[in-house]
Amino acid sequence: MNILPVTLGVGQGVVQTVRPYFELFREDGFAPALSLALLVAAAIFGAFFLLRYVLVIRWSLWRQTRFVGWTRGYEAFGENFEAVDTSLSRSRLLRHAWNEFKETLILPSSARNEDKIIYNTTRPHDYFNTHETGLQFRFYRALPRAYARATGASKCCVQNKNRRIKSSPSRCAG
Repeated sequence: MNILPVTLGVGQGVVQTVRPYFELFREDGFAPALSLALLVAAAIFGAFFLLRYVLVIRWSLWRQTRFVGWTRGYEAFGENFEAVDTSLSRSRLLRHAWNEFKETLILPSSARNEDKIIYNTTRPHDYFNTHETGLQFRFYRALPRAYARATGASKCCVQNKNRRIKSSPSRCAG
């Protein structure tokens, strides 16, 4: 059984199915309408990203930073350590980083009547960073690929050494 004619027949069927959609580009108003639709989609994705991620995260970080900054000084931080610990442990965003960082702190001993100053053995930025807090923004990184797939650009662009050559929609269809 020769599979080549079957494969070519499927390919011709796909071309016949897709070709009318590419013919839409020859109409005068289609390209501007498509551009407007992509712009509106980008605005919707941007607004969703802003509302769902950026504003919520900024508010949470601002609130926690303000709470920790409210302690003002080493001794005040030591005296209010339980309140800071409770606040940061409740934060879904900072909980893991805080618990890891808290393990590196040297807490004062009440048995030895030490000052209320808490010392750290590592730098806070080793724990409070985008990796440890889980701020990876996977949704944001996927947007360019989603647009490329939606517009068919991934199929219509050919990589040629250091420059990109774009082929026309009619060449992509056939």
